[in-house]
Amino acid sequence: MKEINIYPIKSCKGISLQRAKIGPYGFENDRRWMLYNTETNRFLTQRQHPQMALVTPRFEGEHLCLDFPALETLRIPISGKEQKQGPIVQEIGLWKASVRGVDEGDEVAEWFKQAIRVKFAVRLIRLCDNHDRQVPEDYAQKDMKKEKQLVSFADGFPFLVISEDSLTDLNSRMEKPLPMKRFRPNIVINGCEPFEEDVWQKVKIGSTVFRHVKKCTRCKLTTVDPDQGEFAGDDPLKTLRTYRKGLLEGAKDEVCFGQNLIHENIGGEVQVGQTVEILE
Repeated sequence: MKEINIYPIKSCKGISLQRAKIGPYGFENDRRWMLYNTETNRFLTQRQHPQMALVTPRFEGEHLCLDFPALETLRIPISGKEQKQGPIVQEIGLWKASVRGVDEGDEVAEWFKQAIRVKFAVRLIRLCDNHDRQVPEDYAQKDMKKEKQLVSFADGFPFLVISEDSLTDLNSRMEKPLPMKRFRPNIVINGCEPFEEDVWQKVKIGSTVFRHVKKCTRCKLTTVDPDQGEFAGDDPLKTLRTYRKGLLEGAKDEVCFGQNLIHENIGGEVQVGQTVEILE
């Protein structure tokens, strides 16, 4: 395994780690926070607001610290006496799901409004302690216990894995190669055939077993340059359409790149450099 990445705030910049713990919803602190539009009560994403890519998180002690060009660092307590126990916000739309979360307060909301330059009011929420959102029912593993198939504020599944070899194959077909961060994977592997991850049904990393769910369909978010916070042309979607289209049943017009995974057990830890064992 070459990389581990988490994205503390949905659709904002990620953090690369050397090791990560496996919790009920995936990697600890992955998509634990989410922004939403108070007018529509729906989540915010780079698909409409590419400048979200420039919000840079880091953890310092008991705080989530956020940086953005020309703004002062924002520090959000994540535990202990300083953590704000704000109101629970209900029925926030996240794709087809309706989620709830703890509001992080007015100061945080104002900081984000300045950062992503929107006219409407935005709020930041974090996962409730009893967060119980299930993965999409159509993809739930029938022989696994229901409580093991939870997901945070991620689009639908706890993990996304992509091989470096698949990216090399894609880049060989484009005029300008793209970095892996365009695709926002949680796990990056190497040393396999291009797109070999497509056919894996079950893998083991350390003590954690992961199951294949579905190939990941890709959208316009992959066309955002994460270093500039703006859209940057038609690729990689244009090139992916030439050879990665129609691979998912029921989604003939979609292109796929990467594999969604669900974890079978919690409490383990994975680290960069570990071998990925193919079980099925």
